[in-house]
Parts: sequence; C-alpha cells; structure tokens
Amino acid sequence: MGLSPNNAVTGDGEGLHLGPALLREHFLINPDAPLEEYDSPSAKAYAVEDRRDLGRALFALICTPGLPPRTDVMAVLKDDFIAGLLPLVEWGTFFWPPLGQTCMAIVFERPLGGRVLTALAEGETSLNQYEIQSRFIELASAAISELSNRSVQHRAIRSINLFYLDEKRTKIVLGECVSAPAGFDQPIAFETIEKAMSDPGGRGEGDISEDIFALGVTIVHLLLKKDPIAGMSDVQHFTARVEHGTYATLCGKARIPMPLIEPLRGMLSDSSLERWGPEQLSLWIDGKRQTPMQKGLSPIAKEPFRFTGKAYLSPRMLAWAFSKNTPEAVKII
Repeated sequence: MGLSPNNAVTGDGEGLHLGPALLREHFLINPDAPLEEYDSPSAKAYAVEDRRDLGRALFALICTPGLPPRTDVMAVLKDDFIAGLLPLVEWGTFFWPPLGQTCMAIVFERPLGGRVLTALAEGETSLNQYEIQSRFIELASAAISELSNRSVQHRAIRSINLFYLDEKRTKIVLGECVSAPAGFDQPIAFETIEKAMSDPGGRGEGDISEDIFALGVTIVHLLLKKDPIAGMSDVQHFTARVEHGTYATLCGKARIPMPLIEPLRGMLSDSSLERWGPEQLSLWIDGKRQTPMQKGLSPIAKEPFRFTGKAYLSPRMLAWAFSKNTPEAVKII
C-alpha cells in the first residue's frame, strides 16, 4: 500500500504516528520508518517512496537544522551517475513533522548490501589483499578523479562510509558527502595533519590530495578489518603522527601486504607536495612501480616550550595545544 502525505500527528500520547512528508511533489519520506543503518553523523535516514516508481529502493537523509549542507555539491551530483559513488537522486527543503520546522532532505539510491565494514565484521563478506585493488581501490580512485574533474572533493571518505550498492555485494561505493560541511564529520585519523588541526567546521573543501589521503587510511582499515590505533585519544593519535609520521603510526606494527606498501606510503605522506596524486595512483593501478619519497619528520626544538605545565618540542604540537586552550594561548601570544 502506498503512503499518503498528510503531515498529521495521530495517536494518544504514546507511540505517536506522523504522516509522511512530501518532497518536490514526488518523494514521500516516512518519519515512522527510520533506517538507522544508513544514518550519517549529522543526518538521520528514513524510508522513501517514489510516487512515480513504487518499486524503487531509496532512502532520505534529514539534515541537522542550522548545520549548512553542501548544496553546491548536491547541485553538481544530482542525477549525475559516477561509478563508485552513492547516487544522489533529489534534494530540497520541506516541512519535517518530527521537528516541526523546515529541514533539508537529500534522497539517495538505497545501497541494498549495507555497510561494507558491517558485512566484513560479521563475516558475511570478505575483501582480501588480492581483491581490494580491483573491487575497491580502482573504483574509489576513479570516483575521486571524476569528482575532482567537476571541481568537487568528497571529503567524507572513511571506512564506515562505504556501502555495497547491490544486494549481491559486488559493487562498493563511497557514501554520501553532502549532509554537513566538508570534513565536518571526519575523525581526525582520516584527515591530513593540517586539516586535523582545524576545527571541524573550518576544515574547508581542500583538494584531491585530502581525498587520496583519506582513501589511504580507509584501505588500511579494510586490510586490517579494524582501526589500528583504536584506544588512542585524539591527542595521543595526533602526537604520534607528528612525531613518527602517519604511515608509521598506522602501519608500523601492522602486517601490510607487500604489494600495498608502496601505494600506502605514497597516499599517506604527510607532505602535500610529496603525497601521491591521481596520476601516481593511476600508474600504480596500471602496474608501473614507483618509489614514494618520505619527507623527514617535523622539526624538533632543542629546548622545550612550556605551556600549561607541559613541555613541547614540536611547533605543530604547540599550535595544537594553543588551539585547545585559547585563553592561555592569547596571554602568551
């Protein structure tokens, strides 16, 4: 049975039922049918019915009011199919009954195979070192390049944001990247050192280099089927990366397959000038070996700079500490 838009609240106080809301006179979004498995950090997912194609599998993300979504990117991606990217079908503002206000809704094709990490963790699928290039790296790198050709960066590439588009779980796609500002929902592990130092709302669009770095971190997570630095605080994680380098921090104690050491060193370089770009990644995919240059670690001072009772030898770590305690930093500056 189809849904009918009435935006009405029914019930007697418990188990309230809200009628579906209509977007663009076309898509019925049902607040009584949440789809938590498709939630994004800054947006909740709900079932959608396409009034022109009742058999179409869709879901909608309802964005957090007051948090600016990437409407410019939505305009580029709508109905523009890019292999390796979750298809964006429609977007727009409408009245959302659960919140009693106007919200932004974004409609996507529903990835019928669910999240890749969930399937891997539950043993329902596998992705070994021989499959990861053809089934993920090649498609993801092509999607990143296609986005860059449209002057768009994904900025939300992370292991938990990968989906199987089809029910048979043969097609992996990058998840949505438009429900929040660029990089806003990214854990710092998936951000370059420069972006990780910024406040989430001010990380900016960046360029393809940030997406390639995040792709490298995602590959490590998929290979190991876990976060290699789980349990570290953000400060511990950031300190390790500044002092030892990102590749050493993520892969130093892990058993990385030999064929993937070269591209991971290139993608995870902490120097934006030496980090692999799409050309180097494409050459590696085509079988042409390269030797990624590894820049030296951040400079270390001979004498420590003391701030809030702690000693700092790295300018980056001191800048990080300043940003976390601005009142005291202002006094020193």
